[in-house]
Amino acid sequence: MKLLHAFPRRGAASNLKAMALGAALALCAPSLGACDSAKDDDAGAVEVAGFALTGDDESDDGFSEGASLDPLLAEAGAEATAEDGEVPPATEVDTEALPEGADKIARTVLIVWGQPTLEAAMEGTPTTWKGRVTTDVGAMKVLRGVRFERGAPQLDHLVRDQDPKSVSFETVTTTHHDGVLVRLVLPRDASAISGNFTFETEHFTKSVPLAAIVAGRHLVFDADDLGNEVMIASHLPHRCPNGLVRLRWDRRNAAGGVVGGKIYADDGTVAGYVIGLWGKVDGKRRVKGAVLGPNREFRGTFRGNWHPFPVASGEEGGTFKGVWKGPANMVRGVMGGVYHVGDEPGEGSAQGFWRVRCEGAAGDCAADLGYAEPPTASCECGTDGDNGMSDACSCEVPPPQTCVAAEEPAAE
Repeated sequence: MKLLHAFPRRGAASNLKAMALGAALALCAPSLGACDSAKDDDAGAVEVAGFALTGDDESDDGFSEGASLDPLLAEAGAEATAEDGEVPPATEVDTEALPEGADKIARTVLIVWGQPTLEAAMEGTPTTWKGRVTTDVGAMKVLRGVRFERGAPQLDHLVRDQDPKSVSFETVTTTHHDGVLVRLVLPRDASAISGNFTFETEHFTKSVPLAAIVAGRHLVFDADDLGNEVMIASHLPHRCPNGLVRLRWDRRNAAGGVVGGKIYADDGTVAGYVIGLWGKVDGKRRVKGAVLGPNREFRGTFRGNWHPFPVASGEEGGTFKGVWKGPANMVRGVMGGVYHVGDEPGEGSAQGFWRVRCEGAAGDCAADLGYAEPPTASCECGTDGDNGMSDACSCEVPPPQTCVAAEEPAAE
């Protein structure tokens, strides 16, 4: 199963772009820097709201306890911290908790559909997504909506279908995306990795092996010729607090921009926030910022590395990985995932995982503190006959290796 990164293709010029991309992918090895996107790799200054990203790897660039972070949070936009439209009304969801225990495998999964970056040209060009997400085995429960607009004229909503194996919805996207955060519970036997997890709508349908969800892979699929994508993110389990992140990854200039958004616990509650800067400075790809608690209290400094997708075109993106730490470089947790970033200036997005380093959960974290490289995305293009596309592209990103390794909680 290959994780797909979608590249926008509009008309004949877009088809030529996809052909060129396919040829480049055939010629490039993932380890070759020449095969990486150049657009996300311009050096320069990244300065926003009084903070400046530097290449000094010993410096936290001002993201320390007591720093005034509200101006930078405002730069990330209300969506980075607001919960409007996220918590579904009781009339749209089943309120009973799914049974979890030693005989179950549980994962929290984020599914997003639409434009991964803000596409102003799509204003007035709506795409209707009416359908469901299903699992062949087990059961799932919706935890949150993503960017649901519940007022007229767009009435994004969930549909209570009484089927424990599906989550139904109807949303409309134009310039951006919608999505759902769900809890998936599977039996702890061979059936948990033998079935499929399916995104099924009138506009686009794609099935992926449940094994990919259980393994914590990040998957992105080209959905049409308008640049719409379907993105699926899950995470590996841990006995310490863990879950998923959903971030803004905005470009402010050719060198980089602002990153910020929510940290979700595995039950869908907001466990905290991330706010910082990303970019290429002094020849280094860096992301630095602060990790905040649910009341926006300072929890630590985030530092990490990012790497562009190979031979990216149009909507650019890549992978990121880092740690958050306290005093004396004590690692408190790890974070990583996939980002998409638009043109300058532009609003992008990111999905990923986080995991706390609690007592006894990790050994030496020196490599992670040293801005270790994130995992390389594996991308390919080809025909998607099921959806009538001759040049659909995709990328797969495995979960990164970190000093806080995946670990089944005792309850499982």
